[in-house]
Amino acid sequence: MENKKKRVNFKPSITQYNFIMSQSFENCLMGPRGEGKTEAGLVAVTYHASLQDPQYRPIIWGLVRDTWSNLERTTLQSFLAPRPESFAASIRDRLQVKEGGRRLILPGFWEIWLFGCDTPQDLNKFQSMQLGGVWMEEAAPAMGTLDIGSGISEEVWLMGLTSLRQPVTTQRRAQVTENYPSEDHWTWQRFHEFPDDTRKLFRIPRGENEHIDVQYRRNLEEALRDRPDMYKRLVVGEPAMPQMGEVVMPEYTDRHRSDEIFKPIKGVQVIRFWDGGLTPSCVFAQITPRGQFRVLDCVVGRNQGMMQLIKTTVKPLINERYRDITSWRDLGDPNIAKRDESDSSHCAMDEINGELGANFERGVSDWSVRRESFKELLNRMVDGKPMFQVSRHCNFLHKALSSGWHYFKTAAGVIQRDLPVKNEYSHPCDALSHGIPKIFEYRSAMPEINMTKYKNRSTSYGHPDINDKRRGSIIL
Repeated sequence: MENKKKRVNFKPSITQYNFIMSQSFENCLMGPRGEGKTEAGLVAVTYHASLQDPQYRPIIWGLVRDTWSNLERTTLQSFLAPRPESFAASIRDRLQVKEGGRRLILPGFWEIWLFGCDTPQDLNKFQSMQLGGVWMEEAAPAMGTLDIGSGISEEVWLMGLTSLRQPVTTQRRAQVTENYPSEDHWTWQRFHEFPDDTRKLFRIPRGENEHIDVQYRRNLEEALRDRPDMYKRLVVGEPAMPQMGEVVMPEYTDRHRSDEIFKPIKGVQVIRFWDGGLTPSCVFAQITPRGQFRVLDCVVGRNQGMMQLIKTTVKPLINERYRDITSWRDLGDPNIAKRDESDSSHCAMDEINGELGANFERGVSDWSVRRESFKELLNRMVDGKPMFQVSRHCNFLHKALSSGWHYFKTAAGVIQRDLPVKNEYSHPCDALSHGIPKIFEYRSAMPEINMTKYKNRSTSYGHPDINDKRRGSIIL
């Protein structure tokens, strides 16, 4: 017997509403855990289909997650066993489930094909389809045991965009629904750092979903209280770098990262901090006339020597950004001045001095001095801001100080604090830590700076007054 049409009502939150109604080509909805991202994605798919001329329906959608297992375990269950009173529950009796859950049909509106990135056959089929919409769930990789998944690459997203070829009446639609990623993940970069007229980011504030009970929120907060990275991402609703162990510099916070891209100040000496080995690093910094320590640039070589780093990266950067700088100081890891065991006539210091006309100084080697000097600098304030400031574009150093530079944590939870783990993130941090004690001994006559400690400011969201215009309905 033919189903009769019925009016399905829904009342999303203000952020969900804006995401659903968006006419942008690319849309991304981020929020803490449990704030209704998948539900909003399903309503958006259905609302989008309702706008199309019947001759173009059903609208074909590709829904992608990192693995089929995760799709079946999470997203598919949101459709097949939905929360009572949800939009998914209101259409459940009309939903047709085909091919073991890999194809869902809302007759007369849409067909959703579910794909896992771990299945080559899925990706091949996804790439060959003519879609009216593409939807990616949890594109950012997980950062803890409460959330599994390796994430989805930007290449898969671009593949989806090129598959949007089905005729429609209005704009074809692409959407991402996910928990907050790290700041260097492609979704954050694409939708927040480099937005344009065709893409838009929607951020659900913490607590906006009125359907989540207080006990759930308390349990989530309690479970993540010792994991600040996951707490920010899943509870507060902010991007966070994954915590790999115990961070070396917990004093470093988002307030140390400037909103500006710093330009070198003419007439002020630039300090280059160096670290050697096969992951050589160079950090450029200045101390401003008002006493602020500004990191201007950070370059890191991978599987190359000091000479290659200088010729391929450091020199071109100097020619581009530092042409007006006439005063330089170079210091860092004391091992840079050691002679190569295979060739006693050669050392990395000679390459720095020879190629750049520098006079390299050996930095401090004692770890306790390096550590405490760096911590003291991070705790100092100038003009109401942290004295230590990282230029907005120095993403790698920001990630290193946020989480990459860490102490090893055993399986039993024991922290080994004798020295940080050596990895790609440790090298620019080592370069700074070798030089900072010498720099501030050299500047010991600098006036006393306010040492008042500060706490990272929590993000507060404004909630604009809204009326019932966001209460909508779709005739099914």
